Amino acid sequence: MVELDALHLALLGIAGAAAAAINAVAGGGGLLVFPALLAAGVPALHANVTGSVAAIPGLFSATWTERAGLRGQRARLPWALGAAPLAGVAGAWLLLRLGAQAFESVVPWLLLAATAVFWAGPRLKAALRARSSRADDAAPGESLPALAAVSVAAALYSGYFGAGLSVMLMAAFSFVLPDTLPRQNALRMALLLSAKAGAVAYLIWDGTHVVWPAAMAVAAGGLIGGALGDRVAGRIDPKWLRAAALATGAAASAYFFLDFG
Repeated sequence: MVELDALHLALLGIAGAAAAAINAVAGGGGLLVFPALLAAGVPALHANVTGSVAAIPGLFSATWTERAGLRGQRARLPWALGAAPLAGVAGAWLLLRLGAQAFESVVPWLLLAATAVFWAGPRLKAALRARSSRADDAAPGESLPALAAVSVAAALYSGYFGAGLSVMLMAAFSFVLPDTLPRQNALRMALLLSAKAGAVAYLIWDGTHVVWPAAMAVAAGGLIGGALGDRVAGRIDPKWLRAAALATGAAASAYFFLDFG
C-alpha cells in the first residue's frame, strides 16, 4: 500500500495542472506525470496505471472540445474506434500479465523514444501541416483497413504505456488518412479516449495497482490546468514549457537506465 501525505498530493496536483497546461500549449504533458508519481514514491507499474486512470478526465475534455472535427467522418469511426477499447484492454492486460519487472526493463526505452518523438514534434508537425494543406475530404490514398491497423496498434500501446502516442498517431494518420489537421486531430482524440477508457476499465476492474489518492490529485490538477491552458499560452513562451517536458522525460529515462537498465 502506497502512503501519500498532503504535501505529496499537493505536488501531484501541481504536476497534473502543469501537464494539462503544457498539453494545451505545446503537448508532452504526460512526460511530467509519470516522473512526478515516481518522485512521490509510487512504484513504476503503479505509477503507470495510476497515470492512465488520471488521464481520463483530460482526454474526455479534449475530445469534447474537438468534437466538431468529427462531423462528416461517420464512415471512418467504426474502423478507427471499433476495436480500440478491446485493444486498450489487451495492452493493459499485457502490462499486468508481464508484471513490474518486465515493465521496468522496457520503460527506459519507451521513455527515451517518447522524449525523442516529442523533441522532433515541431518539425514533424510542420511537415504534416504542409502535407495536409494539399489534402481535401476526397483526397486519394485513404485506406480504412490501414486506419484500423494503426488504431489497434495505437490502442494496444496506449493500454500498456502510451507516452508519445499523440505525435506518433498524427504522423501515421498523415499517410493512411489524408485530410486536414483539425479533422485528423479530432479523430485522434476520440481514438485516444476510446483506447484509454478500455484500458482503464480493465485496470479498475483488476483493482490492485491504482493509487486512488494520487490519481484523484493528478486528475483534479489536470482539470484546473486544462481550464487555465489558454491563459498560460498568452503568458509563457511554449518553448520553455517544451523544454521542461523534454528535461523531465530525459531525466526519467536516465533514472530508469541507471537503476533498471
